[in-house]
Amino acid sequence: MKKIPIIRVLVVEDEPLILKNTVKKIEELDNAFQVIATAINGKEALEKVYTLRPDVVFTDIRMPKMDGIELIKNLRLNFEELPVVIISGYSDFEYLKQSIDLSVVSYLLKPLNPQDMIELLAKLKKSIINKLNIEVKKVLTSKINLEVSTENLPYISEKNNYMVFMFNIGNLTSPLLSIQNGKLFANIWDRISWSDVIKQCIGHGYDWWLFDENISNQKFLVVATDRISAPMSKYASNLLSILKTYIDSFSLTIAISENCVNYESIDRCSKELRILMDDKLVLCTSKILRVTDKDHINPITLDDKELQGILQLSDINIIKRYFEHKFKKWIENDIPQRTIEKSFLELLIKIKKSNLNRNDRSVAILMRNIDELSSLSTNLIDFYANVWENIFEIEIKNRDGNQSKEIVKQIKQYIELNFTDDISLTNLADKMNFTPAYLTKIFKKYEEQTPLKYIIKLRIDKAKLLLINHPEMTINSISQMVGYEESHYFCRIFKTTVGYTPTEYKNKCI
Repeated sequence: MKKIPIIRVLVVEDEPLILKNTVKKIEELDNAFQVIATAINGKEALEKVYTLRPDVVFTDIRMPKMDGIELIKNLRLNFEELPVVIISGYSDFEYLKQSIDLSVVSYLLKPLNPQDMIELLAKLKKSIINKLNIEVKKVLTSKINLEVSTENLPYISEKNNYMVFMFNIGNLTSPLLSIQNGKLFANIWDRISWSDVIKQCIGHGYDWWLFDENISNQKFLVVATDRISAPMSKYASNLLSILKTYIDSFSLTIAISENCVNYESIDRCSKELRILMDDKLVLCTSKILRVTDKDHINPITLDDKELQGILQLSDINIIKRYFEHKFKKWIENDIPQRTIEKSFLELLIKIKKSNLNRNDRSVAILMRNIDELSSLSTNLIDFYANVWENIFEIEIKNRDGNQSKEIVKQIKQYIELNFTDDISLTNLADKMNFTPAYLTKIFKKYEEQTPLKYIIKLRIDKAKLLLINHPEMTINSISQMVGYEESHYFCRIFKTTVGYTPTEYKNKCI
């Protein structure tokens, strides 16, 4: 549970009885304060500050060898932010002025008023704990980031253990894409009420710290505990369930160690979690990854003989069907993102070797595009479709113009032969073995309109001919002959396209 750190105090006073009473009052009025040493003059106090590094100093002013003012002046040279309280029997204006100039926290008069002391100690405790928390986070940050730290904070490093969690929103991404998407993920992190989440998922009263990772969609959470062991899987499941409500449609991966770790092991633990996250994160899938989980994932390979035979056919659609089958298998077996990316690269290199038109730059562009797609994908099917859209696009660019025109010609011929059927963009794309997005893109390049607009124009042109050449036919009959089951829908499309209703058009032309 949450611990209030011991605030270490040095009391400087040359009168033994007053010194004893001051120590007693400080420790009795607030048990967070512990007097670790006393001194009878400024010179002795200065030596003890250097060796013991107290959190606060209470000092008298008039003392032999070195008085309180000189002590504070010396402290300010190397311990500028060390809180100092003056306890004096003299309400001298000059002392007051100097104490203000030296940034003394308070100037108390003897004999000490208990209520004044209680208020002062509460103020000191809040200030010192806030400062210590900042220092703790600085030291823990160096441990998480695998940096060398020479700072020592005994109250957090010697007795506490730590639960370490690593979060990844969405999929793995590169540092460059992380910068581009930084604002998106920053907004997601900012709307998480971490205090509430930790209370719900782990419990009340824990000290915890959140650390930014080098990648904008990753963070570390470190929770201090006095336990030797903790139910890490249970806590991770709770965190996954609650945090998913904050992150829209993105997946969330949480990497955890087997158990709590001590201060000295935080850097090793953070390194293990980074490796675990990079090796085992599954695209678009929320999971808890455990360091202790056995590596049960079989390596995936592309059948060289089978693939070589397919590549010799030089048919990108056959390659697509082959890889589509592989991709479905990978999804079923939770194959990690990095493994899939390596297989995509392997495939693209083999395609390049089998096709003299494909160059190294096109493979590099494809891998960059795949990286971009994976960074923000929330759905595996869409991710796969978009990957193949990119492969088709590069493939078509590597073909000459006549081949591209031939593809568009085939699409038009299919539409003209089947325009009376219920043709959707998805059905048309499936027939041609393209993605809907790519089919639209290549069609617009040569026809300056989408396939759907081409279908509508063809149907309306046929309807116009029927209205003029066969005035005896009903609107409903013509509607069905050109592919519209509902005559009301046909009339609306006709008027939007022509500017007249079918009846108005027929009357105008006859």
